[in-house]
Amino acid sequence: MANNLYSLLETAAARWPERVFVEFLGREYTYADMAAMADEVARCLKAHGLQPRDRVALCLPNCPYYVAFFYGVLKAGGVLVNINPLYTPAEIAAQLADSGSRVVVTVDVPMMTDKLLEVRKTSPELGVVVCSLGGCMPRLQGWLYGLFKAAKVAFGGGVMHHRDFLLPPGENLIFAKLKTPAKAVDMPEDLALLQYTGGTTGTPKGAMLTHANLLANTAQCVDRLSSDKPERIMGVLPLFHVFALTSSLLMGAALGAVLILLPRFTPASLLKKIKASRPTLLPGVPALFDALIALPEMRKSDFDGIACAVSGGAPLPPAVKQRFEAATGVILREGYGLTEASPVVACTLTTRQKPGSVGPAMKETLIEIRDAEGKALANGETGEIWAKGAQVMAGYWNNPAETALVLKKGWLFTGDLGHLDAEGWLFVTDRQKDLIIVNGYKVYPRVVEEVLQAHPAVAEVLVAGIAHPQKGEVPKAFIRVQEGATVTAAEITAYAAAHLNPMERPAEVEFRDSLPKTFIGKPSRKLLKT
Repeated sequence: MANNLYSLLETAAARWPERVFVEFLGREYTYADMAAMADEVARCLKAHGLQPRDRVALCLPNCPYYVAFFYGVLKAGGVLVNINPLYTPAEIAAQLADSGSRVVVTVDVPMMTDKLLEVRKTSPELGVVVCSLGGCMPRLQGWLYGLFKAAKVAFGGGVMHHRDFLLPPGENLIFAKLKTPAKAVDMPEDLALLQYTGGTTGTPKGAMLTHANLLANTAQCVDRLSSDKPERIMGVLPLFHVFALTSSLLMGAALGAVLILLPRFTPASLLKKIKASRPTLLPGVPALFDALIALPEMRKSDFDGIACAVSGGAPLPPAVKQRFEAATGVILREGYGLTEASPVVACTLTTRQKPGSVGPAMKETLIEIRDAEGKALANGETGEIWAKGAQVMAGYWNNPAETALVLKKGWLFTGDLGHLDAEGWLFVTDRQKDLIIVNGYKVYPRVVEEVLQAHPAVAEVLVAGIAHPQKGEVPKAFIRVQEGATVTAAEITAYAAAHLNPMERPAEVEFRDSLPKTFIGKPSRKLLKT
């Protein structure tokens, strides 16, 4: 199975069978343990009627079940569909229907099971496998969870406990019993994962990531991010997000690393786990790093073991990078990518940094800057970022029209704006769709945000365009103030006047108690506008 992602786990289990692969809430699973669990999942899926390239959805938090079903589905020849458990029932139903998922796997957390049971009211043919979260905890903790917190689910009629799923199926063939046959869809032979994304146009679409795509990006991440130490990876970002999937789960297996899984993020619980488990690699998002160093109990020595901290998923404000590095002594690196590229396209180096740059392209990746007509631009000129490499998706699921808008001859049109310097280092300016046009002048919200973020009273800031009768659009700043600080709109305006040109200065300033974010902590202009 050399061209199957399962080969990462299979090879690691053969090489390091007794080495710990997963740590979860005090319980350890070796590579041999996880391979045996994945093999059992694959065997049972086939026994239940799984056919090659049938879609299986995972609606799971970070836990050993995610690891077992991820590798098990792939070994059985299925295609995975990641579902964000925080989505509404309507959003989950839409992704399940679009992907043609025939079964969804979840855990007995009431918030998750309630949503999926709601989905089944309108999709009764959907099979649901409910795993006992307490079953992968230490015994006493698991018993208490089952007694006080686990969802009370009525099994039967297409809803199955994972223990029954793992038994000989008999009459309970969860695939064979489904009334709706799998829809015939044109898909790559080695399709591994449908990862839903707003993509470059904002409408959710399933990016088709193949085994080859994800294996390529895993190798690229190993090349750029790994150290000479035995790796211990902090798995706090949700594995259903492709940045965490590649940088934690896949890269972990490729390196024979220990993957320390946290089912949910709070700054205090993460700091406590960092102190106890001493990770060497910490993938995160800007909000996570900022929240960590805001904790009064944080000490520089807590981060002594971390060889690499890498931020992705959202632009890294320079002020956050500076604060984190000053507080911890650890260089905070930044990656750039998108779901359609599995996801990493570029990343900074441990040995060298350039202010404002996300680094050079990953190994065997090409980056070019093109104008609106597709003409390559010279170094230093700003245009759309195009990327090409083995990690670029096969296309959007069942959506050739959208695919044609972003893929041409292997090039991915990212919809992001930026420039390259003479050494090929990438500087990302902004999203093309977020540009603010003031009297015909292009204003990049990220540039304004980075300036305002440097004000000592500003904790977070988002800048968006608002309509103006004469100028067309003008910038407006939405600001969350640092705890204990005070600042007025007039002071922000004066600060902006000293650091920004007249077109870039916010015409309005609005203070908010919080700014909207996506599920991984990425500030969201889309949610701000709604």
